[in-house]
Amino acid sequence: MSTIFEMKNYLQIFFLLIFAYTYVGCSTDGDSLENGILGECPELSIGNAEDHYQSNNPYGIDSIYMTGSCINFEVTYSGGCEEHDFDLWWDKSYENILNNEIKSVKTVLYLVHNSNYDLCEARIEETHSFDVNSIRHTNFPEVVIEVFSTDSNYVYQYRY
Repeated sequence: MSTIFEMKNYLQIFFLLIFAYTYVGCSTDGDSLENGILGECPELSIGNAEDHYQSNNPYGIDSIYMTGSCINFEVTYSGGCEEHDFDLWWDKSYENILNNEIKSVKTVLYLVHNSNYDLCEARIEETHSFDVNSIRHTNFPEVVIEVFSTDSNYVYQYRY
């Protein structure tokens, strides 16, 4: 009888430790998705994006979605030995477009990945968020965003 009671206590302690480890292991830092959910994410980098795009390291975009004024990129890349940096560049330009007979504007953003010379080959999956509030156009209720990455170009409608 006492062994069953002891076994239950061990199981409770085991599950408590698993829960604590999961909670601590899932804590967030400044580059986390939680910042996107809360609407606190890094600003866009402003400047000639094409200069930075030329030195881009390979990565893939698995999904793009908005949370508040933050655009979130779920990315995949190779690495694991060095810290990688992602920046979203914008040159503050717009192009007028006709989208389903509705006038709108389009802008181009460049998601730039700096691997910091990481030669490791582990598959890394992360979410990076950036505040796109500054690309809102005063004359239009939305901006069509074209995102250039190393695997493809993506189009996203940012309605505000």
